[in-house]
Amino acid sequence: MLPTKFWAEMTWPDFQRADMSEVIAVLPVAAIEQHGPHLPLGTDTMVVNEIANRAAKRTKSIRAPSISYGFKPQPGSSGGNWFSGTLSLDGSTLTSLVRDIVRELLRHSVRRLLILDGHYENSLFLNEGVDLALREIETNRAKIVIARWYELVPESFFVKLFGKDFHGMALEHASKVETSLIMAINQSSVQKNRMRNDPPKRKLYSFS
Repeated sequence: MLPTKFWAEMTWPDFQRADMSEVIAVLPVAAIEQHGPHLPLGTDTMVVNEIANRAAKRTKSIRAPSISYGFKPQPGSSGGNWFSGTLSLDGSTLTSLVRDIVRELLRHSVRRLLILDGHYENSLFLNEGVDLALREIETNRAKIVIARWYELVPESFFVKLFGKDFHGMALEHASKVETSLIMAINQSSVQKNRMRNDPPKRKLYSFS
């Protein structure tokens, strides 16, 4: 039985007594980047942290300290890396960071790990970091899953929720889904007076 569901809140004696092999560790990874004029730069981090927090409270899991920085946003998905306030990592840095953290988690007997990604551009570097860590530890007992939170929710759910106003997750950066989530997580961080009706120039879905 864990004394807390949050890794950083445990004391080392409590940790020493815990059986981490029976627990799912959740590692949130996100980014610090622009989310329109109305959402905070930490939107991605806020979302994955909230999901991980709720998962830890409701399941047999523990939330590891998150990685708040991510790979450089790209123009076709997140708008690009040149927006004021965006803080990004090089791909090699993110790869090494993930490798080191996963290696440390495995060293502490974690054998079930969920890496919860909130930033599309992180994907390849998360995969590489995990692969390098597994090569170093050389264990065949570890089960590691990398998942983007929005891929765990059927898009039909968002279509049902937002109807014709939903144009697909690929076009949802700083739009209805993320705005709704941040409103639920921390409404005071949303600049409501800066919201604008700015539909995408292209659509993924056609509604009759």
